Amino acid sequence: MLVGVAAFVAACSGGGSVPAGNSTGGSAPGNSTGGSAPGNGAADTSTSNITNVCSVVTPADLVAAFGGSWDYMTGAAPLTCDFELTGNESSSALAAGSAVEIVLKPNSYAASGMGLAQSIDGLGEQAGVLGNTLFIKRGADVIEILTMPYDASAKAQAAMVALGKAIYSRF
Repeated sequence: MLVGVAAFVAACSGGGSVPAGNSTGGSAPGNSTGGSAPGNGAADTSTSNITNVCSVVTPADLVAAFGGSWDYMTGAAPLTCDFELTGNESSSALAAGSAVEIVLKPNSYAASGMGLAQSIDGLGEQAGVLGNTLFIKRGADVIEILTMPYDASAKAQAAMVALGKAIYSRF
């Protein structure tokens, strides 16, 4: 069962780690606005018009939810926004060197397997947390908030939920 859960988390999180030290100095990365990523083969029922996640999530959102100081990281795809903890680590819900990734997955709800996650009431149409990832349903889309390195502590999960509640209406 544990291997299955780990495979699910890896598949849903987009995999991969975030390279350290790729700060852009406080401005949003210049990601392309070239449309949304392909869905899961279903009809295009995406409910979001977002083409650049970094245009709707800011370092201030992460400060409010996680504490600490945050900055954008470079190299993300338009529907992914990565942030790194850059200071005041002692006041953060996460450890020094941590990162948070926010991903919009258009048309992926049907294939998301969100039913496996611990349910979170009062967030979006449906929300659940599984380990270090918060999944939020919005129409046919899924918004994911992922902590790296892996941190499934109650403090980290509560911060992910706070961030999700702050940004959900922007999607």
